[in-house]
Amino acid sequence: MKAVVLKVLLIFFVGTLTLGSQVVEAIPVSGIDVGPETVFGNDGFSVGWAFAVNADISVTELGYYNRIRIIPDVGAVGMGFSHEVGLYSTSGILLASATVNPSDPLINGFRYTAIPQLALSANTHYIIAGLNLVDTDGYIAASSFSTPSEITFLEGRLIQSTSLAFPSFTANVGGASIFGPNFRYSIPEPSIFILLGGALLGWIFFQKMSEKRK
Repeated sequence: MKAVVLKVLLIFFVGTLTLGSQVVEAIPVSGIDVGPETVFGNDGFSVGWAFAVNADISVTELGYYNRIRIIPDVGAVGMGFSHEVGLYSTSGILLASATVNPSDPLINGFRYTAIPQLALSANTHYIIAGLNLVDTDGYIAASSFSTPSEITFLEGRLIQSTSLAFPSFTANVGGASIFGPNFRYSIPEPSIFILLGGALLGWIFFQKMSEKRK
């Protein structure tokens, strides 16, 4: 009987190692219904949005909107310039930043670049911003969009700037929310230590039950 239990615990242990390494990728803003599109001029703006985190997540990539333009005799053209993107605390502290390039991977209308994983805590608010200096690239003024359960959109943000800056002003374009920057994140599975702890408790319980039967 003990040999059987040991085998079960061994299988459980291997399973916890596998679960502990798995993550679930997600994009916080998706299903965007593009409303009137507005483009920032050469004066420059850092534009973004504030959001609440409803569960612990780890940000893995920062992205920027890949605006599609139709050029006569050329056809469809996407993002033409690189964009700085930053993730801030509500007090304006820059937590992570990266430069998103036109050659970066395109996922659901945004180009993304990887960053060192950044943990964001549940029940906390954050702000993401992206710098736009040219009138050929831009941002979405979206009348409707969706977010996964881990993220709650709060409001659009912007500030006039010639370098990436904390967007301290609320932005609302014709009743629509604005999106230039975006990000991808992972959702860690339950801690391996918690799972191993459960296995240990199960083993202790089995040992005590075996002693009582003697």
